[in-house]
Amino acid sequence: MNELLNNVHHFMPVWTVSRAAGITSYLLLFVSVMTGMSAHYHFMKAKTKARMNLIHQSTGWFGMLFGMTHGLILIFSTYQSFSILEVIIPFASKTHPLLIGIGTLALYVMIILIVTSDYMKVLGRKTWKTIHFLAFPAFISAFFHSVLLGPDSHYPFMMFLYCLTAIITVVALICRIAVRPPKKELTSTQK
Repeated sequence: MNELLNNVHHFMPVWTVSRAAGITSYLLLFVSVMTGMSAHYHFMKAKTKARMNLIHQSTGWFGMLFGMTHGLILIFSTYQSFSILEVIIPFASKTHPLLIGIGTLALYVMIILIVTSDYMKVLGRKTWKTIHFLAFPAFISAFFHSVLLGPDSHYPFMMFLYCLTAIITVVALICRIAVRPPKKELTSTQK
């Protein structure tokens, strides 16, 4: 088994792949959250909304896949060993259990969002929408996981990137809440 791990590590440095997959997952989650919010602005044309929704769904899926890669590849690490249970069970890691745990939970929420989106008609729009609001805690969890645990967060550019995405998300959420579609006036027959 050690020989297999050394061979994998030789042609694919595990920490580099994990770091790249984690950053990619975070950025895709950011794009998914942003396009998910903006696709529902009432002033957008239907064609634009459809494009935004396609980007939202695609980045959500790819973000989840890169997130899975980010965590699962660590079981091949020879630098710091993680068991499969430490990777898949939140807060079970021997090192940084809280920070790794919130990253794992963010991934699980992404999986829940994608699976429940396939069953939106079965769940009903109201239930689905309530579940879908979990995207914000998932993004916040991924943000803290990245900033506090990511080995690249000490680089000024990465810290700037993380802070910029967080600020943009907060501002977009405030705008999303503030910009409501105009209420339709009831006609005399509807009153």
